[in-house]
Amino acid sequence: PYNADLYDLKSNACLFLSDFKCAVDALETMYATDSTQADTLFFSKISVAAQEGNDATRLVKWAQIGSRKYPDNRTLLRYLNTGYAMAGQTDSVIAVTNRIIAKDTTETGVEAALAAAKTLIVPPEPDTAAQRPAGTATSATGSDTGRASTARDTASVAAARDTTTTGTTSDTTGFTPRGKEAVPFLEFVIKYGDAQRKEQAAALLYTGAAPLLQQPQDLQGAEQLLRLAVQAANPSGKVYPAANYLLGLATLFQVPQIDPQAEKQKSCELAKQEQALLAASDSALTAGRSVNPEAVDKNLGIIKKYNPRIASMLKAYCKGEKRRA
Repeated sequence: PYNADLYDLKSNACLFLSDFKCAVDALETMYATDSTQADTLFFSKISVAAQEGNDATRLVKWAQIGSRKYPDNRTLLRYLNTGYAMAGQTDSVIAVTNRIIAKDTTETGVEAALAAAKTLIVPPEPDTAAQRPAGTATSATGSDTGRASTARDTASVAAARDTTTTGTTSDTTGFTPRGKEAVPFLEFVIKYGDAQRKEQAAALLYTGAAPLLQQPQDLQGAEQLLRLAVQAANPSGKVYPAANYLLGLATLFQVPQIDPQAEKQKSCELAKQEQALLAASDSALTAGRSVNPEAVDKNLGIIKKYNPRIASMLKAYCKGEKRRA
């Protein structure tokens, strides 16, 4: 009963039968019997069993022990990341992902960064299969990320169409998106990932930006995410026009906030800022017109009405600048 090899054999039989709890139990007994046999293969095997059994608690426990013993083992770090994600420990996911991408710019690192970004942006799915991120065959980092993001995009586009009224979306899970915190991970994906990964990063940036257009708004934050999404997206894909459409709204909506200040302060700098925002909005809305032609045409009309006012403000407020130049 105290032969560690027998428990190892038992765990193999349990895995063959897809009885993952049995496999973890056997491996835990093996470790208690003779911990000296716990090599990287042991920790990988018990992590796989815990993950496939959707046992986040034991996955985190054993991946932590393995990672402490083998701190440079990237496979164990990925399992640890998976466990944290399954357990909803987002801050721990961020910390471990930073350790992974500091040493790994291959597809493995790209997958980990994409998974961390998704954890920060997309609410967890109710089914367990969608709760397996961080670099496994059944993870949400591969094609699943693209599918989840695409589905989320569709909802976001619908919400964005109502943004000119004061529509908001509610999340019954209590999840709070942290899109701006995902930017470093998505920049990593864009830098080191292939075309598919870049498109997935653009989709997540779009998804993260959409809630920022609604109350309480963070228009500059949305603009930051959407500019990066436009840069990364395939111009022939679906994300590119959608990101441009929201970028057009994010820049246009800033103008009414700045305009009273420019007039009150008679500020040449603020008037120039308005001019730049209107030009950016015009360009982005035109590129995203296919998403919502009626709303785009309406907003382009608003921009045209602003232009004479901006020209007048520039003429009145920037005289001194011309003389100094």
